[in-house]
Amino acid sequence: MRSTSISRGRGFDRGTNKEFIQFLTIARASTSEVKSHLYVALDRKYIDPDKFREVYDQTSKAISLIDGFIRYLRTNLKHKTQQLRT
Repeated sequence: MRSTSISRGRGFDRGTNKEFIQFLTIARASTSEVKSHLYVALDRKYIDPDKFREVYDQTSKAISLIDGFIRYLRTNLKHKTQQLRT
């Protein structure tokens, strides 16, 4: 999940919600990729089913948090855009 945190950091440094959302979307995709790797690790018996479930649940939670943050930023962006128009 290192690329997830790197993507968030890059986006945060951009300065606008729109660009930050773009990088959060990339971070979300990276987190989803971890799930794919987990299935491979489980299939190849690198991890046991309990560890798979633990890490899978953590990645699901991370995705939910990223999604919620994106929704928040989009709402904030929409409100700012509406304020500029009035």
